[in-house]
Amino acid sequence: MKQGLCIILAATLLCISIAGCSAPGQGESSTPGGINSGQSVSEMEPSSQSSTLAESSFLPSTISSGPSSTSSSNLDELYPDWHINGRYPSVTEELAQYYEEHPDFKTYFKMYLEPLSFLEGMQWQSQNGFTENQLNRIANWSIHMLPDEVIETLPEVGLHADYPGDEVEKIAQQYFGVSPEMLQTAGNYQPETHTYYSFGIGFGPPYVMVITDARTQEDELILTFSHLLEHNFPVYTESWDIDEEGVYEMHIRLYEDGTFQWLSCVKTKTIALEEKET
Repeated sequence: MKQGLCIILAATLLCISIAGCSAPGQGESSTPGGINSGQSVSEMEPSSQSSTLAESSFLPSTISSGPSSTSSSNLDELYPDWHINGRYPSVTEELAQYYEEHPDFKTYFKMYLEPLSFLEGMQWQSQNGFTENQLNRIANWSIHMLPDEVIETLPEVGLHADYPGDEVEKIAQQYFGVSPEMLQTAGNYQPETHTYYSFGIGFGPPYVMVITDARTQEDELILTFSHLLEHNFPVYTESWDIDEEGVYEMHIRLYEDGTFQWLSCVKTKTIALEEKET
């Protein structure tokens, strides 16, 4: 889906996990936590956290757009729970600083955007609107969410290994609302064994995802975020004519037990084209 230069993950990686790169099921949970749907965003989040980035793609003036004076040796000390660069989606020093100053947005990013990692550039209008390629990626993502007790029973794990269909389909349905019948139309489904095989992921140029607004509507959390090439944050400086850059609105259903489900993600504004016109 991404245009531009593509960086292929090394074939030695066993898989992409929700928090980084690791073997499927190792050290990860199959149920990332949700947000209490009875708690309003307005109660958790000061109104000043709705920045102008959603409108102009620029960071609020409280964050310096100039070169950082912080040495790289101090970054881990300043941002102990961030991996500065070297991650996908990318987290730069500027983005880490932004989220540290917007703690609720930081929580939403880590819970609802960062876990998608290689699904990040996807758009879908509804849970019935996935393309075959998107279903391939959802199946692959679900493989990497399999719990340890399932992984431990398998004769082989890693790239191109086969994973039990029932378990993969259960996770895909839990998080994306994709029925087993729909997921079985994915290209990495093997009907003769009722299994799915995993594959490596190719990434394009590094992007950052900057949440600028969050609100609740009945049982849904609605996030607005700007999806930018890394070098365009906090100041939009260069367009590569890449379609994925823009402002997105994501709808997430929140359940009372703390779980959640991604409902849709749609681009509402194309930043690059509008920047070239001004």
